[in-house]
Amino acid sequence: MKTKLIIIAAVIGFTTNVFAQRNSFYKHMEGQISNNIFLVIDLIGINKQVSGSYYYYYFEEGTDSSLAHYGKTMPVNGSIDQENRVTFTEFKLNSLGAIYSGQFIDEHRIAGSWQNPEDTKVLPFEIRETYEGGSMAFIVYHLEESAPLLDAKDAPTATLQLSLLLPVEFENPAVSDSIHESILQNFFGKDIDRDTPLEMLNSEMNKYFHNYKKSNRDLYDGGASFSWEKIKSMNVHYNKNYILSLENFDYGYTGGAHGMPISKLTVFDLTTGLMITLDDIFRPEYENDLRDILNAALRKKYELGPNASLKDAGFFYHDADPSRNFYLNKDGLEFYYNRYEIAPFAMGSINVFIPFEKLRRIMIKSSPVYRLLK
Repeated sequence: MKTKLIIIAAVIGFTTNVFAQRNSFYKHMEGQISNNIFLVIDLIGINKQVSGSYYYYYFEEGTDSSLAHYGKTMPVNGSIDQENRVTFTEFKLNSLGAIYSGQFIDEHRIAGSWQNPEDTKVLPFEIRETYEGGSMAFIVYHLEESAPLLDAKDAPTATLQLSLLLPVEFENPAVSDSIHESILQNFFGKDIDRDTPLEMLNSEMNKYFHNYKKSNRDLYDGGASFSWEKIKSMNVHYNKNYILSLENFDYGYTGGAHGMPISKLTVFDLTTGLMITLDDIFRPEYENDLRDILNAALRKKYELGPNASLKDAGFFYHDADPSRNFYLNKDGLEFYYNRYEIAPFAMGSINVFIPFEKLRRIMIKSSPVYRLLK
């Protein structure tokens, strides 16, 4: 017997009751804490869980808008209940940050209270859904299903979760069409059968369970390791100023000691719909300079001396090369290395963030990314 849950949620146009039942959405939201702290957050909700990325900024009293003070972009995680109450917490390095507790006033606004980590200050906040300023709206397609290997009690089970984000109408339809096609290829592969998103998710599901049973049915001997798990999802790291940073996350477990998570990051220019590469950001012959900046950041993160080998911290190599797997946010650029790329599995994925101030001298001023520095 299979258990199945399919959710489709548009970012606009559904009632509050339907919203509570579906409990699935993507929203780019902006607003304020109290009267002087401004928020920008990209929030995804699926099955009573919310996650995303956000940052804040404020202005010193008596100064103009060019002297804004920005907080770092941080991930958030939390939950939403059937009454549309939502709570999420920011995650800093090795610690939890501020807590946001609020209520959806309607499908486009959240209002509530911000609480600092020390629980010594509480301030009101309100954020609203908006796609002004070069942001793209998305629809969430979500499918969950499980299936046993055999029709028997306590048989091993395969579980599958698929969460797909696809753009809705954008100010330039050619841009949203280009992003749509890139997302489909990243999610399903280049050799895909064109159909509706739900049919494509169902096709992916059918292939997964067919492969699970074909690979294990004749080998099953009662061991628990015959259970499989698969998760494919997406995340938005930045969606403003006509720059879009997306993550495709893929986790698979097919037995053994552990599963294998892989993240693929893609950055798009929303004025053209084209993917942004390192060659689009940095001036000619940038490679050596960028490599030096990257390795200095890695050595600082892992508390190594400036001339020490990365091998001393457990890496495979003396130095690391810049990864083509990166994302951008309003603070800078983060390189991401999946497990086994440059270090053993036990070290986890390796990410190193480099602020724009460290990169400015090798950036192309005409690059679409350079506008984030202004």
